[in-house]
Amino acid sequence: MDNEQRLKALERRRRHGARLLAAGVKPAEVARRTKVSRQSVSRWEKMVETGGVEALRRPRRFGRPPRLSDAQRAQLVRELKAGALAAGFPTELWTLRGSPS
Repeated sequence: MDNEQRLKALERRRRHGARLLAAGVKPAEVARRTKVSRQSVSRWEKMVETGGVEALRRPRRFGRPPRLSDAQRAQLVRELKAGALAAGFPTELWTLRGSPS
């Protein structure tokens, strides 16, 4: 199962849990049926309360937000492809400035 399919399956599980909660099923039973922790069900409840069922949608991306813009990332790729010599290093070995050669 690829990452996209796995993310969709997780979203389906969250939505199924929300439907069970809306039908009056106790959170502990929802956790058992969906094979998740009670804490996850509690988090789903809060998400639905604050943002509706749409809050259960899978995130567009995971992890920390990128620190580099698309332009900066493209520039970095260009510089890395050009090599260490083009960046001013004495050899093709990338080292930190001030590091012993």
